[in-house]
Order: sequence, then C-alpha cells, then structure tokens
Amino acid sequence: MILFLKKNNIGCGVNYRSVTDMSIFKKKFGWNINTCKNSKYLGDNTLSLPLYPDLKIKDVNFICEKIQEFFKS
Repeated sequence: MILFLKKNNIGCGVNYRSVTDMSIFKKKFGWNINTCKNSKYLGDNTLSLPLYPDLKIKDVNFICEKIQEFFKS
C-alpha cells in the first residue's frame, strides 16, 4: 500500500514499530515476534496518512479514493 500511495503522490509513512522489531531489544532481552503480539500486530498494520489543517477537502477525497482503489484491486 505504501508503494501504491507514493506512486499516486500521496505521502505516507510508518511511524510506529514494535519494540520487538528493534535490534537492541532482540539482542539484550531475546525478544521476538511472540513477545508483544499486540504491539507487533499494530506496528505491522499501522500507516500514517497526510493530515494537517490546510489539507483541502478535494485532497482528502483523492486520498480516500486511492485507498478504496487499492483495496478493490
């Protein structure tokens, strides 16, 4: 989805990663994907979309349309 949105000139990003994905915690405590299952799920399934006060309604509609298009294909 990230590649699809970027291809359509919609900035997005991953701003939350699970602590189980961070090498320091893997090394120091031996954490893995089963350590914090909810955190891991959220980190793997959360995407930040453009959101700011000057975002125009037409741009919001465009973003929504592209997200719908992604899930239809």
